[in-house]
Amino acid sequence: MFRNYLKVAFKNILRQKLIVLINVIGLSAALACCIIAYLSWKFDHNFNAFHVNVDRIFKVNSVANINGVPVNFAITPLPLSPAMKTEIEGIETSVRYTETREELIFGDETYNNKLGFVDPDFLDVFTFKIIQGNKLAKGDKSKVLISRKMAEKHFSGKDAIGETITVNYKNIGERSYTVNGVLDDIPLNSSFNFDMLLLFDNFLDLAKLEEDDWASFVLTTFILMKDASEEEKVEGQLGKYAAIQSQAREDLKMNGFYLDPLPEMAGNLENLRGNVLRQGLPSSAVITPIVMAVLMLLLSCFNFVNSAMAMSGKRLKEIGLRKVFGGTKNQVMIQFLTENLVVCLIAICLAIVLASFLVPAYSALWSFLELEFNFFESPDIILLSVVLLIVTAVLAGAYPAFYVGSFDPTKIFRENFKRVGTNVFMRFLLLFQLSIVLLSLIAGLAFNENAEYQQTLDMGFDHQQTIVVQVNNKSEYDIFANRLTQEPKILSVSGSEGHIGRNIYTSSVQSGDREERVEGINVSPEFLETASLTILEGRNFEQHSARDRSESVLVTESFVKEFGWEEPLNKKIIVNDTLQLFVIGVVKNIYMRGLWQPVKPLFLRMADEDRYHFITAKVNPEDRYMMRHKLEQEWKETFPNIQFHGYLQEEMLYEAKTINSNIETVFFILAMVSLFISSSGLFSMLSLNIAKRSKEFGIRKVLGGSKTNIAFHITKEFMIILLISMFIGIFAASYFVDWLLDSIYTYHTQVNIFAIFSATILLFGIFAITVGYKVIKTAMESPVKVIRNS
Repeated sequence: MFRNYLKVAFKNILRQKLIVLINVIGLSAALACCIIAYLSWKFDHNFNAFHVNVDRIFKVNSVANINGVPVNFAITPLPLSPAMKTEIEGIETSVRYTETREELIFGDETYNNKLGFVDPDFLDVFTFKIIQGNKLAKGDKSKVLISRKMAEKHFSGKDAIGETITVNYKNIGERSYTVNGVLDDIPLNSSFNFDMLLLFDNFLDLAKLEEDDWASFVLTTFILMKDASEEEKVEGQLGKYAAIQSQAREDLKMNGFYLDPLPEMAGNLENLRGNVLRQGLPSSAVITPIVMAVLMLLLSCFNFVNSAMAMSGKRLKEIGLRKVFGGTKNQVMIQFLTENLVVCLIAICLAIVLASFLVPAYSALWSFLELEFNFFESPDIILLSVVLLIVTAVLAGAYPAFYVGSFDPTKIFRENFKRVGTNVFMRFLLLFQLSIVLLSLIAGLAFNENAEYQQTLDMGFDHQQTIVVQVNNKSEYDIFANRLTQEPKILSVSGSEGHIGRNIYTSSVQSGDREERVEGINVSPEFLETASLTILEGRNFEQHSARDRSESVLVTESFVKEFGWEEPLNKKIIVNDTLQLFVIGVVKNIYMRGLWQPVKPLFLRMADEDRYHFITAKVNPEDRYMMRHKLEQEWKETFPNIQFHGYLQEEMLYEAKTINSNIETVFFILAMVSLFISSSGLFSMLSLNIAKRSKEFGIRKVLGGSKTNIAFHITKEFMIILLISMFIGIFAASYFVDWLLDSIYTYHTQVNIFAIFSATILLFGIFAITVGYKVIKTAMESPVKVIRNS
C-alpha cells in the first residue's frame, strides 16, 4: 500500500516540477539555517564544557565597595590560592593563572605570543591534552609547554621536545626555556587562550613579587571542589581573607570573595573588572541565528502550504474519483502527507549538503566562532535532522492534507462547485511572509546606516591619520622616532607609555569625599596634537616643566562628570592615596575601547621619556596604508632581529566594522531568500484567486467593466494584506533591530524613517512586479473565452 502512495507521490511531484523546486530550495535553505543556529547555540552552551572536572571547578572573584556600590573584580590576592588550599576543607586543590604577551625569539626572527603562568596542578584541574611529552614538574622553572600550533610553526618536521625557546621579556630581558611537552590546540569555546605555559614561579620572578604579599593581585584563581554541592559552605569561609587583604592594600580594599561555577563563568566575565579570560558569545550571536532560522522555516513552510493549496485545485477530479471508487478520507490525507513528506525529505537531504558548505562559511565570518559540521559523526545533528523533518512535514503538510481530505465527491462533480480559493488561513500565511521580508530589509538597511554612522562618529581622536609602533625600550624609541621625523610624509611624531586602547592602567582616584577607580595613560606633550585630541578647557603639558611632570594632570569630560565638578581647572585629586595632582586641562571624551563599551573617565599624565613604549605618527589619511607598509620596511632595516609591532589606529574599529558588515550581509541574504519565497507564494495565491473568480471577471467585462476596474478587484485583497504586513513589519523591525544593535554596540544609530521608507518602497516594487504580470494577463483575456472555460 505504502509503495503505491510513493509511486503516486513521485508522479505528482514530477508533474509540478517548478513549484516543488521552489519549495525544496526554500525549505533546504531554512533547514540549513536551523543547523547553523543549533551549532551556534551548542558552541556557546558547551563553553568550557570539555574539561573533565567542569562541574567541580569554580572561579574565585573579588568584591570591592566603591562609593557604596559593590563592584566585582576578576583579580584575587596573590596568596589567596595557597591559603585556601591548606585552610579550607572541601577544596581538593587551587590554581592560579595569569598571562602576558612577550616576544619569542626563533633564530633571526621574533614573534609576539601569549604566555600563561600556572601553578603545577593546573593540568590536573583543567583538561588540556598533552599530545607529546610531559606536564610541568613542580619547582622546575626551566621547562615550558607549547601549543600544537606553535610546535608546527617553529619546529615543523622535527621533535619539539627538548628544543630551546628564548623569551625576550619587556622588563628583565632574555630568558631561555626547554620544551617539555606539546598541548593539543585549545578550542575557541574555551576561556583560556595561550600559546605557551610556564610555572607560576616564573611570573613571581618576572614581576618581582613575594608569594605571601596580600597587597599584590593575580589575574585569576580557580578551585577544584571535592564535592560541588559544598559550594555555599566553602564560599562562606572565604570572607575571612577580606580583612587580611584590606589591611595590606589601602587603595583597593576587597570586601569579600565569591565563587562562579565554570559552566556559567564565560557568560559572567563581561561584568568583571580586570578580566583577561575569553568571554562567552554575546547573547545576540546566539539568539539572532535562532530567530532568523525559525522565521525562515516558518516562511518556507507557509509558502509550502500556500503552494499545496493552490495546486490541490488542479487535482479536484482525482480526489473525487478516489472517493467515488471507495477511497476514504484518511487514504486521501495519507497520499497528500506522503507527497509532502517526500518533498521535505528531499529538502532535508539538500539542507545537509548545503550546511556542509554554509557552516564553514558562516563560521569564517566571525573571529569568535569555530563551528564544526560532520553529519555522520554527530548523533545530535542526525537527531536534529529527523526532528526537523517531522516538524517541517507537519507544519507544511498537515493543513493541506486535512483540508483536501475533507472534500465531498458529490459536490466536486457538480457544475456549481466552487474551486479552492484563498481563505483566512492562507491570507494570514501570506501576511506573515511579507512581514518577515520587510523586517529583513529594514534590518539590512539599518545596519548599513549604522556602518556609516560609526565611520563618521567623533571618537575623540583621529583614527584615520594615526600609525602606532610599539617599542621595547628607550633605545629603540630614540632610534626609530628620530628616523620617522626625517620622513616628509609624516606630519608629527610623539611618544607615550600607553596608548588609546593599549597599556591602560587603573588607579584609585579621590576628590573630596568621592573615590573612584579610574583609567589612565601616560603620554608626551606632543601626543595630543599627533593623536588629534581636543583640549576643551585649560592647557596642554609643557615639555620641560618639572611641575607638569610631577603634579599636573589632564582629564576627560566624563571624568569631570563623574566627580560632579562645575569648575574643573586647578581641582586637586589624590591618586592611590599618596600622589597629589592638579587638573590643568579638560580633554574631549576618548573612546578608549571603541564602540563596544561606554566612555569611561580617563586621566592623562606626562610620561617619563625613558618609559616610552609607543611611537605615534600622524600622516595624511590617503597616505596611511602606504606609510604603514613603509614603516614596517624601515623597522626591519633598523632592527632586523626584532619583530615589528605596528598598526593603524583605525584597526581598533575593524572588529566592529566586520561584525556590522557581516550582520548586514546575513540580513540581506535573508531578505532575498524571503522575497523569492514570498513572491512565489504570492503568485500561487493570486493564480488561485483568479482561477476561482474567473467567471466573475468575465461577466464584469461583458457588462462593461474596464481593465482598471478588473485589476482593482483582483488586487484589492492582496493590497490590504500588503498594507497590514507593512505595519507589522515596521513595528517588529523597530523593536527587534534596535534590540540587536543595543546588544552589540554601546554607540550606534537607531532604525530611522529612511530605512523604513526604502524597505517599504522596495517591497511594494517587488509586489507590483509579481502581481502586475498576472493582473495584466487576466485583464486582457477575452470575456467570452473565460466564461466558456469556466
